[in-house]
Amino acid sequence: IGSSGLRLSEDIRVPPDYELGANYSGEENEKLSNLIELMSRGDQSSQVEASYTRLQTVTEQDVGYLSRKLVKGNPLTTQIAIVEALAKVGDKRITKSLLFELKNGQPAIVPVIVKALGKIGDDWVVDKLFELVSQRKEVPSVEIAAALANAFAQIGTKKSLYSLDALAALCG
Repeated sequence: IGSSGLRLSEDIRVPPDYELGANYSGEENEKLSNLIELMSRGDQSSQVEASYTRLQTVTEQDVGYLSRKLVKGNPLTTQIAIVEALAKVGDKRITKSLLFELKNGQPAIVPVIVKALGKIGDDWVVDKLFELVSQRKEVPSVEIAAALANAFAQIGTKKSLYSLDALAALCG
């Protein structure tokens, strides 16, 4: 039970065809807003439960809403939950929002975004991902290097595999 007294796993369910503001009662819009609010501002237990619930109920119809929430900025735990929920859908429409957050977001979220971009598998992001290491003088952290290696391998195109080889050479 979250700090608001709601049992998130039972009381808040996002309908599979949910689209913010479209043909839904005020009560359903309020439930989604409450869920996002708990992800951002609830106690730690509420945040974890709200994030888990969000991940379990995310659909393609949520992509636009979650992408807008992502680029507006949130606490780190909320940003991570949103990125993971978007990655679960795997919709290529989110790559621009993820790249925006990769460039402008908190450094701690970089490996999560890289992992999400790899899961989506869109080849055009390979160059953007490789820029994370090629334009810096220092070797990337182990966590970022591992996320990049996995992303390049998941994308699996010729360009991404060349980038994987180049990453290995940069990291030694």
